[in-house]
Amino acid sequence: MIELIAKNQIPDRLAAMADPIHDLDSAVEPLNIVHEAAFGYLSSLADRKVRDMATFDRLADLQQALPIDGVGGHKAVAELVDLGAAAGTLSSGPRFFHFVIGGSTPAAMAADWLTSLLDQNAFSRASSDFASAVEDVALQWLSELVGLPDSWGAALVASATFANFTGLACATHWWGEQHGVDVTARGRPASAALLRRIPAPERSQGATNARPWAGRRTGGCCRRHWQSRPVGIGQGTG
Repeated sequence: MIELIAKNQIPDRLAAMADPIHDLDSAVEPLNIVHEAAFGYLSSLADRKVRDMATFDRLADLQQALPIDGVGGHKAVAELVDLGAAAGTLSSGPRFFHFVIGGSTPAAMAADWLTSLLDQNAFSRASSDFASAVEDVALQWLSELVGLPDSWGAALVASATFANFTGLACATHWWGEQHGVDVTARGRPASAALLRRIPAPERSQGATNARPWAGRRTGGCCRRHWQSRPVGIGQGTG
């Protein structure tokens, strides 16, 4: 029988828990579970269904009550690896065509693991000189790769939507300079026509999502265009 915790007992239970920071002494154990599962999982991606609905019944295993005592990092990670490798969407494989995600390479995956290991925060050089230096080099190489002038600046953002948001904000000020309009002083009305100059087929969904944040109206913006576009294998079962 699963023993439930009353809400008024939760603070006492939390106070009695061991500090998870002490799990660092045995950190290699859960990390090895993921490492050992990685090769078999990656080797299976080319032959398995991208979204295997036959495995979805196993997701019910997650629907459990909050336990009195945890099972520990080792067992928790083992359970997540077992369930995730079976029922997860194979977005890291070669046949996932949906949104603008997926298709991880071994080097990118290793770098992602390293990101979690080092746990750097690149918001400022005051937080991490290393992370800031890596960003600088990545942006420099990307600029050279696409042939941008040396005078251009760049920044890394968290998603395609935020990239469009940043681009819209920069484009708004550029548009204002070209037309003798101080968009900072006049605000949104000064540049309301900016995106109307971009043909609908050339706009991304990220640009559409970013419009209201950047102060642009969204009514009618490429909605029909995106509804008519085909979606790839990622949405189906093959």
